Amino acid sequence: RVVSVEKHGKSYYYTVVVGGSSDEESYEIMRKYSEFFNLHMALIESFPVESGKEGAERTLPFLPGQKLLVTESVAKAREPELDLYLVELLAMPAVVSACPLVTRFLDPN
Repeated sequence: RVVSVEKHGKSYYYTVVVGGSSDEESYEIMRKYSEFFNLHMALIESFPVESGKEGAERTLPFLPGQKLLVTESVAKAREPELDLYLVELLAMPAVVSACPLVTRFLDPN
């Protein structure tokens, strides 16, 4: 879950709480929007069927669009949108939700 956004230097970072189900500990990671965007673009490239490129209905969630100028209000408005993106992404079949692209994105290291 994306739980907050804060500015560090010139960039806004989103705090994501990963895990926390009954059988695993949760941990926090911080990611910039550009990291979400890079993940999304890699997923589109790696999963053309799920991204709707091969005539099938798109099942890959939509990421909020890029902005030329990111203000605090833009960053805060993205927070629930990025949260929904992650919720929908992680609800996809394991071939997508547990693929190396996603697991690396969620890795705390």
